[in-house]
Amino acid sequence: MPFPVCFHTGLLSSELCALRWGDIDFSHKIVHVQKASVVGVIKGTKTTSGNRKVDLDDQAITALNT
Repeated sequence: MPFPVCFHTGLLSSELCALRWGDIDFSHKIVHVQKASVVGVIKGTKTTSGNRKVDLDDQAITALNT
């Protein structure tokens, strides 16, 4: 995952590590956060509120497209 995406999404590091291309909706500019990586194991987020949609700004979209 490109480093600038970390700053422009506010995702936790464990969420960023578990993020996959299929979690990104480029047409609606959102990321579906559903998983986290803990000690190399990808699993669901700790709480149901951890499952959420995060808006992507133009800088995050640009970083993902490079």
